[in-house]
Amino acid sequence: MRWNTPLSESHAGLLVEKLDLSGGSTILDVGCGWAELLMRAIEYANKNDLTHGDSGHIRGTGVDNDPVALERGRRSALRRGISSQVHLINTQGEPGQRRPTAFSVSGLRTLLVMFERL
Repeated sequence: MRWNTPLSESHAGLLVEKLDLSGGSTILDVGCGWAELLMRAIEYANKNDLTHGDSGHIRGTGVDNDPVALERGRRSALRRGISSQVHLINTQGEPGQRRPTAFSVSGLRTLLVMFERL
């Protein structure tokens, strides 16, 4: 299973291509599951050289409440060589840490939300 939601490969590709990504952009994926779509957007930007210039690489933050899915996403990012560009946050808090009460999205230039249709 590639997706944690009903989403075809072609629709995922279309969503990624429609993002207005440029160097230094940050993508926020709320309810990211294991962050497959988020990582595809980062890989698309890397592959299409959208990261050149002074602004640097595109980064992504995924937020979810499923620690198993988030761990799967972290392993996937590491395997794909993009772990430095992906930050996954557990809304329930990590073991031994306080539960987050708020997230700041100021400064984000791209908001990625998974829609069924464009």
